[in-house]
Amino acid sequence: MSECASQPISQLPVNGEASSSAPNKRRVIGLVILGDETYGVRQGTLALLDGLRDRQWTTPIVAMRDGEMSQLCRQHGYDLHCINAGLTPRPAGSTLRKGLHHFGQCRLIKAAINNAMEALKGSAPEAIHFRWPELTT
Repeated sequence: MSECASQPISQLPVNGEASSSAPNKRRVIGLVILGDETYGVRQGTLALLDGLRDRQWTTPIVAMRDGEMSQLCRQHGYDLHCINAGLTPRPAGSTLRKGLHHFGQCRLIKAAINNAMEALKGSAPEAIHFRWPELTT
């Protein structure tokens, strides 16, 4: 806990400024995304990634499937690994149909998360952020 940031992110070093707390420490945070996020989530995720990059954080990304967000990350020069987990979007329809879909997805989600952790293992991230708005639905 002693290494946790105690100052607002706006006060952290930006674009190569010297950091007095950890002058030469390599900072890595892994990011797990779906890969086909909607426009608003894409914009928020790219803003997060750009902010971390400006603060000299390395951000390896694992995408559950290849989609527009995955392509944007590649275009912006981020290290992205796509595992094509076979997850499907939440279906429309009855509550029963959504419930059955959810239970079927649970098995796939567990395998996908294990694959994501394996993909991130080589970069030794200090933390892993799951940018997954549908994870609880």
